[in-house]
Amino acid sequence: MGFNISGIVINKNLQNKPDVLEAILCEKLYLIAELDFETASENWKEGESVDVYFGENGTLVFADIDRCLSAIGYENTNILVFSLSETTMTFSIFYSENNQMIREKIEADGEIISDLGAPLKAEEGEDDTSEVIWKLIESTLGISFHEVELEEICYRYTTNQKQADKEVKPSERKSTETGLEADSAEDGIEANSKKWWQFWK
Repeated sequence: MGFNISGIVINKNLQNKPDVLEAILCEKLYLIAELDFETASENWKEGESVDVYFGENGTLVFADIDRCLSAIGYENTNILVFSLSETTMTFSIFYSENNQMIREKIEADGEIISDLGAPLKAEEGEDDTSEVIWKLIESTLGISFHEVELEEICYRYTTNQKQADKEVKPSERKSTETGLEADSAEDGIEANSKKWWQFWK
């Protein structure tokens, strides 16, 4: 069947910096559950929930495709926003460094819809866009996606406070609203008349 995932990869472990993670996602996060990496990386996320893996040197956010339609920038940070559907052969890459857009590439069913910026090192000698995405995830996260143990702990957050209040009992809440360990308190791109992300559905 192949992978059908979309997400945001940040080249820093932000478990102790909930304010930065929320600033990057432009959302307030509320912890609702712990789960393993195998579950977190299952196909397509929907709605207001995101699953987050905190690696030693990076953060991987599994998110709904609607959250991954354009680049995200943040100062002194490298961020990969990606979508990868091996079922429909549709892929997108948005890569930024220090709040500057570096690379954008969108491919749907073998057709290049957008190709902006100079090719990245991960693209050298590689014609398969899906393989480029895997390489970029590894270089940004600091570990290969396929080397993360399936039982590694991930965290499910919601951006809906009412959902969080419904799913998490007050006695189970962490010390911060996001459940993270705190030290202290654009528009999508269209191809012709058809939006490129409609290829995913």
